[in-house]
Amino acid sequence: MLANPAIKKALCRDVKGDRSWLHKIRPVLGHNYHFHIRISCPKDSPDCKAQPVPPNDEGCGKDLAAWFVKKSLDVPAGVSKPLLMSALPQTCRQILMAQ
Repeated sequence: MLANPAIKKALCRDVKGDRSWLHKIRPVLGHNYHFHIRISCPKDSPDCKAQPVPPNDEGCGKDLAAWFVKKSLDVPAGVSKPLLMSALPQTCRQILMAQ
């Protein structure tokens, strides 16, 4: 799941007991009011590309702390343009346009 770094930080601080699932929460800027979940590709879908497996560690250490350094919060140089619906595969556009 992709979530705002502040959400990840709060989870790292507050989760007690079984923390084995924390590695699945990955911090990403711009996820203030929504999050993404990772689903696997259907076996019969040639257009679907598998995502990298998340790391096994909790993700609550220095990698998370780096998100809260001013430099890390700035928009990186060379950031690409937003992804437009017209650039998506036809099957994705169909899902987004479905009523």
